[in-house]
Amino acid sequence: MEDTITKPRTPWIAAAISFLATGLGQLYNGQWQKALLFFAAELLAGVGILLNMGTFQSMLLGISALLIINIAFAAEAYIAARKLYDYTLKPVNKMWVYVVFLVVTAAISGSLDSFLKDKSYETFKIPSSSMLDTLRPGDHLMAERLAIGEPIERGDIVIFTTPDSDKNFIKRVVALPGETIEIADKTVFINGRELEEPYAQFTKDDYEADRDTLTSRQLEDDQFFLMGDNRDESYDSRFVGAIPRKAIIGRALYIYFPGGKEERGWFSRFGIPVQ
Repeated sequence: MEDTITKPRTPWIAAAISFLATGLGQLYNGQWQKALLFFAAELLAGVGILLNMGTFQSMLLGISALLIINIAFAAEAYIAARKLYDYTLKPVNKMWVYVVFLVVTAAISGSLDSFLKDKSYETFKIPSSSMLDTLRPGDHLMAERLAIGEPIERGDIVIFTTPDSDKNFIKRVVALPGETIEIADKTVFINGRELEEPYAQFTKDDYEADRDTLTSRQLEDDQFFLMGDNRDESYDSRFVGAIPRKAIIGRALYIYFPGGKEERGWFSRFGIPVQ
């Protein structure tokens, strides 16, 4: 008959490793069914949160809920471990089992997060001043991923890529497919009518032909003309041309963490919509 080994469970260990991977504390306590159940529950909760981050309030609510779930599961592992003072080790109580559980759950979570990122929301950080004063360097914003066919409107602030760079860029939609755009002395005209742009700012008094003028041109059926709000400091469609729809990957929603902590009004910019 195989010898049995009795070894009490240590409550603080059960709680601590629960934060490494949901369910690991329960596995340490020999409750492998509960371990799988708790991991599945957190996974479902995470999916729900990732798919419902369209507003700053919903993002905060989701993160808070996930934190509460993790604390509750760790507390459950702690309380259960306190009762296992004469615990007999089970086949699951081996280091290699813990490692496999940790690796597998991390891989599943990472794969799901990567899959959903292309279908839900993604975070971006503003690297430059080209979108001042709407967006400031260091701003962290939430954007919704845009599938091909989703409508884009004038005034939307979008994230896009260019063929000659692997970086993401962010600009405002100024002209839509099929429209005619012209720029005369820094003033934008769409189909011959001046475009009202209260968001645009100009920081230089000098004149540069490539920057401040654009001969009238009509966009193709899948093209958008994008420009930075900080017109004198933005490298945009005036220089790289119109952007095809397939290159536009997301639309900015809100600032979840503002840049420029030293600036006045920094705290008030938490959660403000990008518009």
